[in-house]
Amino acid sequence: MNAFELRTCEKYNLRPEGIAFSRDIVRSMPMWFHREIDEPKARKLARVSKVVTCLREKHLLRTVGDFENFVSNFNAPGHLERASCKCGGCGWAKQSAGCTHPDACAKRARAFLDLLPPKWDPRGLHPADYEERDHQILEAARTNLGDDLILFDRRVTVKGTVADAYRVFTEGEVCNDLPDVRIELSDIEAVTVATDGSCLNNGQADAKAGAGVFFGIDHPRNRSVRLSPYLAQSNQTGEAVATLLAT
Repeated sequence: MNAFELRTCEKYNLRPEGIAFSRDIVRSMPMWFHREIDEPKARKLARVSKVVTCLREKHLLRTVGDFENFVSNFNAPGHLERASCKCGGCGWAKQSAGCTHPDACAKRARAFLDLLPPKWDPRGLHPADYEERDHQILEAARTNLGDDLILFDRRVTVKGTVADAYRVFTEGEVCNDLPDVRIELSDIEAVTVATDGSCLNNGQADAKAGAGVFFGIDHPRNRSVRLSPYLAQSNQTGEAVATLLAT
């Protein structure tokens, strides 16, 4: 998506929505007008200067992935945070782009990346790093326990392009934290769990939903919770949350 398309999305209240996104999507997001970046600090970093001009016009940095790749060239042990550094990354920047201050450019690019929240920072751990492995483990366990069992799909990563991340009819605050949905890789055995969701005034503006999980009498994993106000308040949402709590 280009700048015009993203601004059109903003105009009509479309925004990226998802529990987690693939690194392809995260890296394809435009950095200079990233929707979820710390905007006040980003504006200060983007003020016109020789470093910003160099990042834009010589290094041609546009997307989060561009910034990440650029910064990675300066992570070598031999890099010195000074203009006179002669490491491979600084030499590459000088020769390939005619940059006269590669260390300053690297610091500014890294500062931009540091302003991204966890969900949009490609350098951290994301569910996409482990959820396929975990899904295969659970699928193997399901097969061993019996073909009549239905596997709850715990994968939460939105895949595709930036366009696939955008949703219409969005409202409320955005959560930019990443959930840890890894499973414990211990012996897997069959456990019978009762789950349910309920909702007072279902379908009405003042609806309030909850979820419950029952493993057994006095079991430490028994839970009953009120749904977050950021979630749709309905029976169906409560049931989905209960299933997630039980896994």
